Parts: sequence; structure tokens; C-alpha cells
Amino acid sequence: NDSISIDRLKAAYLEGNPIHVDFPSVQSHNATPTLIIPQPTTNTSDDTPNASENIPKTTRSGRRQFTETLLSSDDASFERLLFDEVRTQALEVCTPQVFKPSENISTEPFGESDFESSKSEYAALERTLFRSFELFIAGREFIKTQDAGECADQLEAYLQSVAPSEQGICGRIFQANEPTYCCRDCAIDSTCVLCRGCFFNSAHIKHNYKISTSIGVGYCDCGDPEAWRSDAWCKLHKNTSKCEGAEENNLSKLTDTENTDVKLRAELENLRRRINGLPSDIVMRTGKLLKPLIKSAILCLTDLIQGTPRLSTEPLSSRLHQEKCPLSEDGDEKQTTVDLWSTDDGVVDYKMDNENSWDNWPPPLSHIPLVSPSEDAAKLGQDAWPRTAPKRRSAVDVEARCLAQLERARKYHPRLFPPRPMRTASERTAASRSFLVLLYNNEYHNYEQVIKTLRRVLDCTTQQGTHYAVLVNCDGRAVLQTNLTASQASNLASILMRTSTSLSTRPINCAAQHTDVYSMEVFFTLFIRWLRRFCDQVPSLRPIICHAILGHLPADKNGIDVSESSQSNDILPILLPGEIVEQDSFLSHILERHSLTWRCK
Repeated sequence: NDSISIDRLKAAYLEGNPIHVDFPSVQSHNATPTLIIPQPTTNTSDDTPNASENIPKTTRSGRRQFTETLLSSDDASFERLLFDEVRTQALEVCTPQVFKPSENISTEPFGESDFESSKSEYAALERTLFRSFELFIAGREFIKTQDAGECADQLEAYLQSVAPSEQGICGRIFQANEPTYCCRDCAIDSTCVLCRGCFFNSAHIKHNYKISTSIGVGYCDCGDPEAWRSDAWCKLHKNTSKCEGAEENNLSKLTDTENTDVKLRAELENLRRRINGLPSDIVMRTGKLLKPLIKSAILCLTDLIQGTPRLSTEPLSSRLHQEKCPLSEDGDEKQTTVDLWSTDDGVVDYKMDNENSWDNWPPPLSHIPLVSPSEDAAKLGQDAWPRTAPKRRSAVDVEARCLAQLERARKYHPRLFPPRPMRTASERTAASRSFLVLLYNNEYHNYEQVIKTLRRVLDCTTQQGTHYAVLVNCDGRAVLQTNLTASQASNLASILMRTSTSLSTRPINCAAQHTDVYSMEVFFTLFIRWLRRFCDQVPSLRPIICHAILGHLPADKNGIDVSESSQSNDILPILLPGEIVEQDSFLSHILERHSLTWRCK
């Protein structure tokens, strides 16, 4: 055919396509190995949309079909389907993007008042996967009758009709620039404030009040009798039943310190009655969904911190494609799918995650309450404190920590971090160029030092360096470069840390990281953000979600270890405050390694 040229054949070969390729689908006629940096092969079907668009193409019917599949699956297939969908959405939406400043930088909000990062990624997940989570918790009735956008509101209305809420605090966390209302007649002091919803449904609207603007801290004090002289509850949080009104009068009389235990037992009993009044199927689905997701969040956000010892001991999932398949139709010899297809598993040495690659920094903080800060700093030495970066900062050490992190991810959660395929030339190039460079905030260097370092190494403009510095200050970290090999990313991170020492006594903190690890970290950060918002939308399920964060999940009544403070018919054990935090919970891991995590909003 005259339309077939040598250049098109070469382009098809370089793309890894077979000889019978459909030539009109080849995008470039002059592709050469030196000019092309292929991206991972994408499928144009609805199942695997193009990741470059950063917006999922899954339709609403597809979301509901996925939710139906989750509802009808058993425990083993449930986690497999859930992890596969999480990985697909995370790699599609949370891909690393190098910041590109626009021409008019004055219109870009980068102040400390910005409440959240990754807003576009969260919005995309909220329309797709997070909506599926809400539909799964609600159940089949809501899938058939309710719109996904209104599922949370309809679910809360249903739970209130089944189990009306008792008197309690509102607990709404104020966002930046949100109005707050303080009653001058009834508030104990000026810090006792109400949110807009509680204020307009309370008696304080007819009192002498003051309106202020929140700076993004604090929460609504509705329902806290210690914050108000009278009218502590609004109409939304006040129960009008007679029996609970009598309990309110009894509790209001217990103001002495010796009655603290009585108050605590009464609060625990109210919480137990509230949880047991919720529909058991909704509570069980909530626990079934949160258990694998919270464990995965613990791994990605705390256990995968570079240079830290391992915390996990058991894998959270099994390796992909372990099923056997025949090499030929009439042959008995079988081989795993992983053996049939070439992957980048060889880039990871499964012995790299050892003590030689660990550089736990800063030093453990368990000793700080025992000594004064000045004495503690003197013991550590002037040159050693504060530590702003790992001690070993050569390119070899940076690459070792990066590959050890990737090894740990693939070892303990292989379904979220499977090896990348390398069957074609484009896949091989994409797999080798799947590393990036991150710049972290350490609360020590000023803007000028960071900007000068970035200009020297990256050869960027002052405007670009300023935007990188502001991003790091707001989000805790920033992606500097992507599509690099492991050695290229490690060399660049090492050069940045070494160059910064000429401008400051301590280096800035940079690291090389695999793209899959970065995407999963962003996803589970957004998942925790969704949990907080879901608690605001469905406050009836807030005790269930809070217990899951503390390490307690709903279980069958026969499988619950009942303590002295619990009852045998509790679907969720209610423990005393000093006993409620489990050692392997999300909260305990965050508190243990909070000084090592990157600050994100």
C-alpha cells in the first residue's frame, strides 16, 4: 500500500506494536528512540480511562454497578475488588503533576489560609469512588432510589428516623473565614461559639450576640453545658423525650469532681444506646469498608516513610495474578501470569529493606517530656539539632531508601503496588522512568534559601522557585520533576541537599520516590479527608468511624471480645477513654510518627 511508509513501520516497532498494527492509530510518523519518552499504554475503553485527563470517565451507572458488585461479594472477593478499584482510581486521578505557574500569579491563592491541597483530585474522587463508598454503606435501597449526590443526606435522615440522636455536642470544625456566633448573655467566655446552623436553631438568636470570622481552628460548642449558662442545646441537637429530659436534669446536677465517674458512665451508656440503636446492617457495612482502607492508609502514610524501621508484619493483600494458566492449549505445563509477562520487578531487590537503608530522623521524641528543650538540645549537640534531612545524603543512599520503600510497598501490599508491565518498548520506558523528586518542608529554611537552591540546581526562574517554595510551605511537599529513572531522581535529590548546605548550615530535605507510592499517599490523604466530611454529613455514623480510627471495628456479636465496660449484645465494644486506643490503630501510628510525616492539609 502506498500509504505505508518506512517511518510509520519504525514508529509502530518502537511503540511495541505487532506487524499487523492498525497504522492510522500511530500518532507520530517520525518517532525516534532519542526523542520519544513513551507513557504507560492506555486503553480507550470505559474500564481503564486515560490517566492524563485526570478526570474519571466512569458513568453513574458504572459506579452503581461497582457498588452492587461489592454488596454481593464475599469477604475475599470484596477486598480484591476494592483494592483493584482503589489502585485504578489512584493512578488515574492522583498522578504527580509538576507545578506550572500561570501568567497572572496574583490570581492564584497560595496563602496559609488555604484549607486544603489537591482540591481537583478530591473533587474527582468525590464524584466517583467516594460516592461508591457512600452507596455501599447505605445499601441497595439507596442505590435504586437515591441519587449518589444526595446519598449522605438521605442516609442521615433515615438513621435519624430509625434511631433519633440524643443530646450531644455539635462538634463541627470551623473552616477558614467561616462565621461564628457568640452569645454575650449566655456564653461563659468569648471562646464559646456556635456554628451558623446551630445558632439559627437556638434561643440565642433573640439574645445579644456577636458575629466573628474563624481563622480555621476550633469547633462548635453546641451541646456543651460547661460553655453556656443556659440554652446549651439547639433544636437540632436537643432530644425532647421525657426520659432523656430527666437524664439531662440528673446530669446537670453532677457538677462536683467526685461525680466525674458517674458522668462518664452516663456518657458511655448514652453512646452504647446510640450505637446499638443504629441498623446493624449499615454498621456492619461501614466496618467492612473501613477495615481494609484504614489498614492500607496506615501502611501508606506511616509505614512507608523512607528511612524508618518496619511496622507491618503481615501483608495486607496477596500478589496479583497468582493463578496458573497453561502455556499452550494442549499442554499440561503451567506457569504463572507473572512469569509469562515481563515486569519491572527486577528493579527491586527484596533484600534492600534492611537496617542499612534505615535513617530514622529526627531522633525519637519519647524523651522530650523528661528534660527541658534547652538541655535536650545541648545533649544532642549544636550541629546535630535540629536535623532537617537524613544523615546519609549521597545519591547511593537516596536511591537505596527509595528502592527500599518500593520494596516494602510491594511486599506488604502487592495488590496496590504490583510490578509494572514491560512487554512493549513504551511500557519498558515508562517503567524505568517512573520516579520523581520531592521537596519537603522542614520548618527551618526560609523562602530565600529554598528559592536560591532551586534556581541553582533546576535552573528555574525566580517566579518558579517562589511558587515551589510557597507550595512546600502550604502542602508540606512539592513535586519538582517527574519521568525520571531511579538514578536520575536520586542524583537530583542528592545535589539539592548538597547545594543547600552552602546557603544554610543545614540541608533541605529532598527524596526520590516511585510514582505509584506517591499516588497512593495522595489517595489515602484524600480518603482521610473524605472520612472527616462524611462524619459531618452523617453524624449518626460518627461514633462508628471514630472507633475505626481508634482501632475498634464492628463485628459479629459472637466475635467480639467483651470487656467489663461492654455488654454482650454490643455490636461495637464501648471502652473507657484510657483503654480505647489500640496499639495498631491509625491514631497510634500517626502519634508515633507524626514528626516524620509531611505536613498536609
